[in-house]
Amino acid sequence: MREDVLMQDDPVNKSAADDVVLSIRDLHTHVMAPRGTATALNGVSLEVHRDEIVGLIGETGAGKSLTAWSLIQLLESGLEVVRGSAHFDDENLIGMPERRLRRIRGGRIGVIVQNPRGSLDPMQTIGRQLVRMHRRHSDVSARDARRRAVEMLGAVGIPDPDARMKSYSHELSGGMAQRVLIAMAMINEPDLLIADEPTTGLDVTVQAQILDLMRDRVRRARSAALLITHDLGVVAHYCDRVAVMFAGRIVEEAPVAELFANPKHPYTRALIASTPDRADDTGAFLDEGQPPNLFDLPPGCHYAYRCPKAAAVCREPVPNAVVAPEHHALCHFPEGH
Repeated sequence: MREDVLMQDDPVNKSAADDVVLSIRDLHTHVMAPRGTATALNGVSLEVHRDEIVGLIGETGAGKSLTAWSLIQLLESGLEVVRGSAHFDDENLIGMPERRLRRIRGGRIGVIVQNPRGSLDPMQTIGRQLVRMHRRHSDVSARDARRRAVEMLGAVGIPDPDARMKSYSHELSGGMAQRVLIAMAMINEPDLLIADEPTTGLDVTVQAQILDLMRDRVRRARSAALLITHDLGVVAHYCDRVAVMFAGRIVEEAPVAELFANPKHPYTRALIASTPDRADDTGAFLDEGQPPNLFDLPPGCHYAYRCPKAAAVCREPVPNAVVAPEHHALCHFPEGH
């Protein structure tokens, strides 16, 4: 972590933001490679409040997952947060010592990733892993932790959860392993749940069960969730607000009903207009053209080279236009031409 990251700690005004669980400000993450430096996140700012689910959408490579991993410092080698802050309640996660961050991850922040097998210990039963996760972050007995683990396995739709406590990850199907990971992320009743494609590989019925569980848990506990997904139907049904990412920037943000009814950024309109037969086998959105080269980003609006209505001014710095209450679009022409 670079020294100048710590200089970016701009504390949140608590009196004005008592319900803000997560406040990301001007987050920049770079790719350090032999060919040079690429800007993977380019000034991401976003808030997640209590009692809400915020959806983060965009095509593959837009920076959705990278935003999550930058917050909790789980970046791969060659990636580095170089500027910005991410306040979780009153603590800045950026630059936080790893020992302190480990106490927060899995406890107050639950994380669901896309690769369940890579996140489960093949040498321990899933029951032992769930009990260990719960006891690490909660002052409970082994007996109570086991009871809670069985309860969570049942809640995510695993049949005969008591017997499944004795299973190893290699004995589970991919969908079953994903459900175990979801149970692990939620077992400590986190204040913030970061869910990166949480229902990948699950059938529609189980997907709805998991998302219902997440929504009900957020409402009941007045916690919050950041839901990263390609599925616009899931966003429309489960999210309260939605942020749209392109090339490492949030290009539009609005309450979910407002965004779907009245999208302002041309990229958002392209996403909403996408149909299933225009998506690849990962569910990624397809639009005319490819994502920009992060090692050589175009000036001004990064989407201009793909926008059918781009003008000369689109090569200049882009204003964050307020087009309606709580509705922002990073566009020179948010009302269209």
